[in-house]
Amino acid sequence: GQKGILGAIAALDENVYACGSYGGTVRVYDAREPPRAPATRACKDKPMGGVTRLKFDAAGRLWSAHRKEPDSTASVRGFDLRTGKVLVRCARRNPTHQRLDFDVSADAATLVAGGGGGG
Repeated sequence: GQKGILGAIAALDENVYACGSYGGTVRVYDAREPPRAPATRACKDKPMGGVTRLKFDAAGRLWSAHRKEPDSTASVRGFDLRTGKVLVRCARRNPTHQRLDFDVSADAATLVAGGGGGG
């Protein structure tokens, strides 16, 4: 199963949802699968910090915000759900474990994210 305390949950529709943990894991589940079935998709990248926010865009891509990572940055990642691989990783300086938020435009052309310095 998924390890760590859940820090974020997002739903794509009535059946598909994603969970992110403070342990840095992102998993996508399908409610139509048996209750103890493994995740439908594990989204992976190099070591990821704790997940503080998840969001699906209109095209069905999954976006995740991660707090402090090993290189003292925080990041927002966009995942391709067909493969579970990262399409984009946007890093921002954040030497703390505070939760940072983001939003993606409906067409996924614009990503807006706060920073640790209040900007």
